[in-house]
Amino acid sequence: MVGDARSVGKGWAGRRAEERDGPETSAVHGPCATSASPVATPRRPADALPAELRPFIGHLPHADLQAAARRARRLGVGADEVLVAQGMVDDAEATGLLAAHLGLAVAATDDAATPPDAPTAEAVLRTGVCIEAPDGARPRFTLAARGRDVRRLVRALRRDPGLAGRMRLAVPGAFRRAVMAATGPALAEAAVARLPARDPLKSAATLDPKRVLGRIALVVGLPLALLLALAPEQGVLAVQALLSLVFLGWVSLRLASCAYDPPADPPPTLDDRQLPVYSLLVPLYREALSVPHLVAALGALDYPPEKLDIKLVVEADDGETRAAIAALGLPPHMEEVPVPAIGPRTKPKALAVALAAARGSFVAIYDAEDLPGAGPVAPGAGGFPAGRAERRLRAGPACRR
Repeated sequence: MVGDARSVGKGWAGRRAEERDGPETSAVHGPCATSASPVATPRRPADALPAELRPFIGHLPHADLQAAARRARRLGVGADEVLVAQGMVDDAEATGLLAAHLGLAVAATDDAATPPDAPTAEAVLRTGVCIEAPDGARPRFTLAARGRDVRRLVRALRRDPGLAGRMRLAVPGAFRRAVMAATGPALAEAAVARLPARDPLKSAATLDPKRVLGRIALVVGLPLALLLALAPEQGVLAVQALLSLVFLGWVSLRLASCAYDPPADPPPTLDDRQLPVYSLLVPLYREALSVPHLVAALGALDYPPEKLDIKLVVEADDGETRAAIAALGLPPHMEEVPVPAIGPRTKPKALAVALAAARGSFVAIYDAEDLPGAGPVAPGAGGFPAGRAERRLRAGPACRR
């Protein structure tokens, strides 16, 4: 798992060594200026590390912690998120070290969170906090804390040390999986019912097939029948002419698309700190053969993995596709989201279920047939190298949450 995660973070080992030896000269993640002097850069005191890194002191080389802190400042994320995304530690180990550092318990996977209904489950997935309030007792908290949430947690424990007895930590990935497993059917049913309730005119569930067929018969069938009854030869010619025009228009559109040269995407305009967190939702159904190539292409995206949240959305009973995903060993910023087999089996329903677990500010969708390419770096553009799909991620959102 660690090897896979390190392969996703492009040039991390090299950048880590460069950051240890000397400062960067540019926001571009390419060559950095290194010190010509053989004298090592003096270490800062441990207190200079952000709060989320202090649990790792003594467990990871200090130079790696400093490099993670510098990368976190450049990206505007938590430094422990950098360690997890780059494979320096795994999710469970990071949570265990944080819990030991703060004197908190770690929630078991099977009882990390049990929200009572779909709205509560969506709130728990969004915030990473589950509150249990037994009758007559003070509330207890289960937190999937990472990044800057750790700093807020540390401040809260300093203000009220008694919170430690009513608080436990959960591994973020296991926490999300536990919530989805416990409330998946409720989330799926809510996803099916949400659009018809909010905007029935946009939902296919409100269509009456008999009424639709009746309108088609009145608008098209009745005039056509009258024409064929009154003038059979002219009616046949009219139908042939109409079908020919439709076919000619379709062919013309395809030929025009072959000759169309799309304009170049604008160069990236955001530096690394301003880059948003993107959730990429990838619906898969009976796509086992596509999984290895798709995951490899998604893993090669030249976008900070700390700011990518990739969900492989599969039907819970699609054993072949799920086995193909399990065989790969996904990097930390990718995870499988099984969708309960509740009808209708449509992509919109599956995506609506997965959206509840998405943590990005913006959402983009890839199909199983899509193979996004990393692409070359734009000269002078700054930041991470970006191909067409990745430049869109940097330049503007696909869909704001």
